[in-house]
Amino acid sequence: MKITEFHGCFASNEAKELLKELGLSAGITAEEAYRIVQLAAFNAFDPGDKIRKLREELSDSWNKANELLIAFPKIPRPEPVSIQYLIAQGSLCVSSELGATETDVQRWNQALRDIFTSSANLQRWNEIFSLPYLLQNEKILFQEILGLAA
Repeated sequence: MKITEFHGCFASNEAKELLKELGLSAGITAEEAYRIVQLAAFNAFDPGDKIRKLREELSDSWNKANELLIAFPKIPRPEPVSIQYLIAQGSLCVSSELGATETDVQRWNQALRDIFTSSANLQRWNEIFSLPYLLQNEKILFQEILGLAA
């Protein structure tokens, strides 16, 4: 599976921890940092209205089910987006599956935009999604097992 298919969720714990730190000055609590990352993951994996509607349709016959199965791959999908982008841009959307209100999400988006106007904060944010950062503790794997230079 390609790492891009994870929509940045591979770094969700690091994202939460950094948001807890950076969010203090913007009024984001530790609980809200967790909820922001959770909402971003829901947003990143949102299939879009057409696919959601298709999933909700119940087939009343084998023929209808087969038609839907054939149509499914042809449905245009939104471009993949990651939690890295959604959070840094302050572009979270309310999700009916989570308990965050429109007011909560608007406040979080504004706080996130404020946090990431700082180039230093943005640089730290982008770093936690980089492979060298994520694999920094894998030195033994690279050097001793695979025989590669770190």
